[in-house]
Amino acid sequence: MITLKQIDKNSTEFDEVYNIRLTVFTGEQNVPINMLVDDADENAVQIAAYENESIVGCGRIVINENIGIIGRVAVLADKRKFGIGKLICEKLINIAVADYNVSEITLQSQCTARKFYEKLGFTADGGTFVKAGIEHIEMKKEVTAM
Repeated sequence: MITLKQIDKNSTEFDEVYNIRLTVFTGEQNVPINMLVDDADENAVQIAAYENESIVGCGRIVINENIGIIGRVAVLADKRKFGIGKLICEKLINIAVADYNVSEITLQSQCTARKFYEKLGFTADGGTFVKAGIEHIEMKKEVTAM
């Protein structure tokens, strides 16, 4: 059973989240280590996905006025294809709408994950670009603020 928990950037849980980012983004995708944590982590809403007592996935949303920006969504390789990434994204969207009254969610999807985000209601918003050596596309989703 997967449970989701909002965590603090300065918690020991965030150390585990960082390790998941390191495993997925640097270990699997060769993203430079210096791109795993940035200043936005300080104020972002961070979500950790737990299976039993272990963190198996993570994601964050940065709130910028009435726009939420999802990023750093990562799930350990052996836990993929079980809906964990979807749960993380849905939780981030729900927090952004309910707690921050956003009207739009944006993200920079790796092109290989485009269909995943389209199933969550995101649409392409511009052309592709390369970031950390990986082809990405801007995507957005209009949401109804409460």
